[in-house]
Amino acid sequence: MADGPSASQPPFPFYSAAEKDGFAFPTVSQRWPVIVTNIIDDIHRTVDENAASSPTNSDVDGEQRRQGSAVIAKLEALKYDIQHGKPIAPLENLYIHTTAKNQDGTPLILEDTDTRAWNDAIRQVFPGATYYSASWLFAECYLYRRIFDIISAQPLFKGYDPFLRQKKSALKDSFDGIVSVGRELDASLGDPSLLRELLVLSLWGNATDLSMFAGLSSDEKKLMLSESVGETNIVSNHLDQIVAFIQNELDGKRVDFILDNAGVELFYDMMLADHLHQSGRASVTVFHCKSIPWFVSDTTPADFGWLLDGLEAPETLFAGAEMELRQNLSNMVQRWRTYLMRNQWVVTSSPFWSSWKAHRHLADVDSKNTDVSTLQLWRELATKSALLIFKGDLNYRKLVYDCKFPATTPFSESLGETFARACPPIVALRTNKSDPCVGISAAKEEELVKLAGGDSWRWSGKFAVAQFYRGFKMLV
Repeated sequence: MADGPSASQPPFPFYSAAEKDGFAFPTVSQRWPVIVTNIIDDIHRTVDENAASSPTNSDVDGEQRRQGSAVIAKLEALKYDIQHGKPIAPLENLYIHTTAKNQDGTPLILEDTDTRAWNDAIRQVFPGATYYSASWLFAECYLYRRIFDIISAQPLFKGYDPFLRQKKSALKDSFDGIVSVGRELDASLGDPSLLRELLVLSLWGNATDLSMFAGLSSDEKKLMLSESVGETNIVSNHLDQIVAFIQNELDGKRVDFILDNAGVELFYDMMLADHLHQSGRASVTVFHCKSIPWFVSDTTPADFGWLLDGLEAPETLFAGAEMELRQNLSNMVQRWRTYLMRNQWVVTSSPFWSSWKAHRHLADVDSKNTDVSTLQLWRELATKSALLIFKGDLNYRKLVYDCKFPATTPFSESLGETFARACPPIVALRTNKSDPCVGISAAKEEELVKLAGGDSWRWSGKFAVAQFYRGFKMLV
């Protein structure tokens, strides 16, 4: 509803980096500067590699270096603003320059409505706020939208993904392991008894979050991933209800995955989707991606292409001696390509998924602030989907408004009444990598606080939730 909760006035107080006892403060003060620095390094590398690949084209090389330098200067300024607690600045790309023409022959220039929405929110919701005083969710989403704004302002960098190298490198690090799992399960992937195992694989695949890895050593990353297995550390576990619903009630309908990370997690998500098709539980699966590079490792539509290519032909990822003894998943990938060709699998994106808004605002159909694309997205989800599978930490934060709900709050209550009354059944598969967490018993919360010596269980990546809401329409 238009007069309901907002980014600055959520149902409970929001998390922010102004508070040093949670995970927001080290994220803003330590992890974000590392992430921006990595982007700067990637742009330097991209410019140098492009120059080496076309040494005779000095004009193009010179222009790309000029534009790359302009991007780097803006990113350095952004990093400075973060480190020095400066106010959040409006986005600068106010217009979209198209290839179409007006009647008088001049180029057609359109207002960028997404930029306008962001700037309205900065001015109206968090006027004068800094990266520390604004809500963590708003500030973090703004960070990645600002990075996109800076990079896409330069024509030669339109469509450039500053995180692509990191996403491919993470896949390469885990390649042999996921291929081994794929080859082991491929022949029996339609077996109904595999559903629970595949849900757990999809859940812990979310541990491979590159934004969480910023500033960690190789050993620290390995330790974090080694603890992300099985059901022991699922602190709110609705897998019994999830499995029962899918096997007994889904009945060959449409399933929607609201995706999180590319690479390893996406691979396990596709294995789960493949199982749902082969076992007859789903007839159509829609994969919802981010429309722009987001939170380092989040999936964009382009990430499907290179993942499928790499699984089918590892030489597209590995070079030279690295290719020795690499096995592929060509049979599995061919089946997945067939799903895509027949529109049994659909890959799509919407600007809503890369906005600052909590997911309950999908249902704000009467709000003057709801854009046409969001209305279309919501109507499709509410009327056509039989199950929404929300993957990962950011989607979970947006489901529960990234605010200080007591941990004992029922998951269904945290979704918001308007959204909960109209949405299809929901599954949330999330590795805990930020403060918000609901659906925990008081005894379990006490146990976790004692075990972790505080609240770090909420964001350490060692624990997870697998939560289920049947949907109001299913209950009446």
